[in-house]
Amino acid sequence: MPDLFTDNGTWKQDEFVISTFHAVPGVPNGYIMQLLRKVKEAHLNYVETTFSSQAANLQLLEACDKLGLKAIIQDYNMFGGFQDVHVAATTDDEIAASVDAAIGTYGRYQSLAGYYIWDEPHQNQFPLVRKALNAFAKKAPDKLLFVGAQQSASPDYKWEDGTFKAYIDDYAAIVNPPIMMSNYSYFYHEVDKGITLEQSNIWNDLGYLRRLALQKDIPFWYYVQLLGDPVNNTLDNMTVDKVRFEVNNLLAYGVKGITYYNTHMALTDDYGEPTEIYEGVKKINSDALVLGNELFTLKSEFVYHTGRVNDFCGDKMTDSQIVESATDGMVLGEFSSDQGQKYLFVTARTYDRPYKGHIQFKNSCRIDKMNKDTGMYELVGEDMDSMDIDCIAGEGNLYRTSLKI
Repeated sequence: MPDLFTDNGTWKQDEFVISTFHAVPGVPNGYIMQLLRKVKEAHLNYVETTFSSQAANLQLLEACDKLGLKAIIQDYNMFGGFQDVHVAATTDDEIAASVDAAIGTYGRYQSLAGYYIWDEPHQNQFPLVRKALNAFAKKAPDKLLFVGAQQSASPDYKWEDGTFKAYIDDYAAIVNPPIMMSNYSYFYHEVDKGITLEQSNIWNDLGYLRRLALQKDIPFWYYVQLLGDPVNNTLDNMTVDKVRFEVNNLLAYGVKGITYYNTHMALTDDYGEPTEIYEGVKKINSDALVLGNELFTLKSEFVYHTGRVNDFCGDKMTDSQIVESATDGMVLGEFSSDQGQKYLFVTARTYDRPYKGHIQFKNSCRIDKMNKDTGMYELVGEDMDSMDIDCIAGEGNLYRTSLKI
C-alpha cells in the first residue's frame, strides 16, 4: 500500500532519549516536583504524561520548565486518542478545534517537546490518526507527534495468523509516523509464564520495526518494562539485572530512544521516594546515555543472535562484515559511521547470571572499547582476530574496530 499524504512537521531528533510513559500520578498529589526531580536525577531527559488530568499535565510542564526536562503531553479528552476507548475528535472540524485547544493550553511551555497523539490505535483507526497528525503538523510543525503502535502480544494482532504483520505494514504506510515506536512486556507476558527468551516474539517485533524504521529513515524507539506487574502497577519481581538486559538489547537493535513503563511506582513511589531498584537503574541510564548518544550518530547495519532463537525478522551472522563465529547466547549489533568505520555492540540473552563467551573475527583488526564512565574509547588490542567476552547479567558494550568496508 503506498504512503498517503503525510505531514510530520519539521521535528528532528538531536539526542538519545530516555523517557517514561508515566512519571507522576494522573491527578496532582502535591509531589510532582519531587517526583520529577528524582526522575531527572536518574538520567531521564524526557517524560510523557499518560492517563493524566489536565491539571497534572500543567503542573508537570511547569516543573519540567524549571528542571530542564522535556515533556510529551497526552490529553485524550482534548485531542488524539487511546486505542478505540478514548477518541477526542473524528471530523475535520473537531480535529482542527482539538489542535487549537491543545496549543492554547500547552503550547506556551518551553519544556513541551511533543504531543502524544495516539496510543495503540486499531487498524481501522489509521486514517483518523493520520488526519490528526497532519492537523498538528500544520499548526505545531516543530513538535514531536508521538504515536505508539500495538504489539504482537495484543489480543487482536498476532504473528502466527499474519494479522500483526498486516497491522504494522498498514501502520507504517497509513499512519506513517515520525518515529517507529511500540512496546512488549515480554517478562510479564512470556518469561514469567514459562516461555523462554529464545521462544519469545520480542525479537520478531524488534527486528521488523527496526527494519521499517530503517526503510523509512525515521528514529526507532521502544518501551522498557520497568514494572514487574504492569497490569497492577507494582514493582513485583522486576530486578536491576532484568532492566539492564532490556536496555542493552534495545541498544543492540539500534534504538534512538527508550522509554520506561513506568518510572512511577517502579523507580519512585507516589511521593518521589526511590524504590530498591532506583540506584541500579540510575547507573543503567547513565551508561545508556553514553552508549546511546554514540550510537545515535551511527547507522544500524545488522543485528543477529547466536544460538537457536525465534527470530525470523532479524539478520543472520552470515550477513556480518565483522564476525565469523561467536558463542551461543549473544546478541550482536553492527553499526557504521558516515566514514564507513565499523562498530560492534555486544550483549547477551542473560538477565539472571553473568555471561562469558568468545567472538572470532573475519579479519584481524584493532579493537577499542567505549568506557561508559568517561565516554572515551580505550584500546583492547592492536591486531585481534578474536575477543573474549566476560560481563555481568544484561551488560552491553560498544567496540570500535579499525575495519572500514
